[in-house]
Amino acid sequence: MKQRPDLILMDIQLPIVDGYEATRQIRANPDMKAVPIIAVTSYALAGDEAKAEAAGCNAYVSKPFSPRALLAKVREYLDSKSAFMSDQDYSRRLGGLGAMSGYWPTSEIIHLP
Repeated sequence: MKQRPDLILMDIQLPIVDGYEATRQIRANPDMKAVPIIAVTSYALAGDEAKAEAAGCNAYVSKPFSPRALLAKVREYLDSKSAFMSDQDYSRRLGGLGAMSGYWPTSEIIHLP
């Protein structure tokens, strides 16, 4: 793999291949095993969090969510890269997440320097 992402936000409700299967495919690549994957879904049902974990997700967030809560979850996994970044810079890197109202397109790959 040419470039490895720092973190993946995975939408569980993807068309064609759902987020569980996409996560399993990502985890099958040895270069991607250590990349944190945070599952994000708007259709949270009982057992979904366990299914996401079984597929290989490191964390689970259901929509609608607080942008600050998602930012905090991302920071948990990228803490060493974000330690010297201001909240404003961090939010800007995440595509303005801090200014969003609760809905944010998922399945985005976040690269931090």
